[in-house]
Amino acid sequence: MGAFRFKQFEVVQEHSAMKVNTDAVLLGAWMSVGGAAGDGNDTAGIPLRALDIGTGTGVIALMAGQRLAQASLAAQIDAVEIDEGACKDAAANFAAAPWEGITFHLHGKSLQEFAGEMVADSAAKFNLIVSNPPYFISSLKNDSAAKTMARHTDTLSQRELLFHSIALLAEGGIFAVILPVTEGEELLRKVEFMAQAAVNKEAGDIQNTQNTGDAGQLALFPSRICYVHTTERKPAKRMMLEFVKCHPTARPALQREQLVMMSGGIYTQEYTSLVGDFYLWG
Repeated sequence: MGAFRFKQFEVVQEHSAMKVNTDAVLLGAWMSVGGAAGDGNDTAGIPLRALDIGTGTGVIALMAGQRLAQASLAAQIDAVEIDEGACKDAAANFAAAPWEGITFHLHGKSLQEFAGEMVADSAAKFNLIVSNPPYFISSLKNDSAAKTMARHTDTLSQRELLFHSIALLAEGGIFAVILPVTEGEELLRKVEFMAQAAVNKEAGDIQNTQNTGDAGQLALFPSRICYVHTTERKPAKRMMLEFVKCHPTARPALQREQLVMMSGGIYTQEYTSLVGDFYLWG
């Protein structure tokens, strides 16, 4: 399959099992890139740090790079990918990226290996972590081993994805993900369970310590949820979710959204506005 051309970059996908797809483009366009630094230091000469988990061809990382460059933000974007073929494509795509001030670092290893190397370095925290992860928890496997690894949770479960993302995120950092609705709601339940544990710990710490400024623990709290419909008459096909790592007392208000991609056989204005900076037809 030939390269996929966007307005500002091109994606080679010769060796990748999973090609450029709508899910990746939706998430890359929707995620909160500009405010991902969280602590407000992104304008203080310190590059924003982003991590793309399961980067594949690198399309989401490249979309993040374009958006950050448009916002005049310097950034280091790390990308983790376990598949050797996808790494070949991602490396070529990152090398051809056209933006100054945006650097890409590709890691050909699992998230578990990457996190094990990074978590000991307290300075190496990420302001944004994004993933279009494997999502089939229980279903028939594809004949292609590469496609099976890319689509199924055998090599990266939801629990592992959350555990390592929390460990790697800086305070105030954002975790963004796209999933089918069933799997998205399951992830949301896991996050809310973990968040409630943090709330309970916060209450106990405040009761048992005089230094309440250090009370509680950081956790992920949902900040945005978007249900994606292919048409207005069909149920949502995907959920895009965003979480913020913070103390329970700083948990954000939850913003719920809906995106309808097509109406009357044509793309909606909301959809074309979202992806218009990337697709050639936008």
